[in-house]
Amino acid sequence: MSALLDYKIKEFEALCAMISYDDLVIWADDKIRFSDDPDGILFELSLAKTLHEQLSILSSLGEQDENEAFKQVAYQIFISYKQDEIQFFDVVNKLHAMNINSTALDSSYRDFCIWISDEAWLISDGVKGLKPAEEELIRFFFGIKT
Repeated sequence: MSALLDYKIKEFEALCAMISYDDLVIWADDKIRFSDDPDGILFELSLAKTLHEQLSILSSLGEQDENEAFKQVAYQIFISYKQDEIQFFDVVNKLHAMNINSTALDSSYRDFCIWISDEAWLISDGVKGLKPAEEELIRFFFGIKT
């Protein structure tokens, strides 16, 4: 895995509240410890004072590997969802967080994130039922994994 992809995955995981400030510090420290020539970004992440600062550092690395990172983090979200660790609306919020913080996300991913967010509003307002949206969500996850 490329370092940029690794950083983008960590950025998305942090945006989705899947990892914390402390988790990022530990991850960066481990990468530094086990590397002969660690990236300067790792030192910045380790010394950052807040999660917001860490996210700023990670987002400054650009949009390379954004789609692959989205797919990998979305799959982690799917696993949590299937294991009943998180609920439908949590999944929608996490996808939304990645979508609004992305600049080069594939339009099909972006369109789905917008659509499922709209569906969640309609479900919470009682206009639509949950089951059809859940079925579409599962189809989406299976589609991005392949």
